[in-house]
Amino acid sequence: MYHLVINNTEDIELSQDIYKVGEQVFTTSEVADMLKVKQRTIYNWIDNKELHCTRLGGKGSIRITQSELERFVNNTAHNRVGTP
Repeated sequence: MYHLVINNTEDIELSQDIYKVGEQVFTTSEVADMLKVKQRTIYNWIDNKELHCTRLGGKGSIRITQSELERFVNNTAHNRVGTP
């Protein structure tokens, strides 16, 4: 689990995304563990633009914010209600 720690600003910009100070960010492995899916599934959701992320250093390490993870889970749960 990672935390962004910034002392002199309210927001920080990383790879074209804005994160709130102190917001938790997770690796794809951590998200896969939390959602009880394979890491490849997380990459598929990212590739399909269902789950948004930030790539550190351009095509480097992927991080997913807690707020994005919550949005994704809530949206996914809402869309699956009533689905057989």
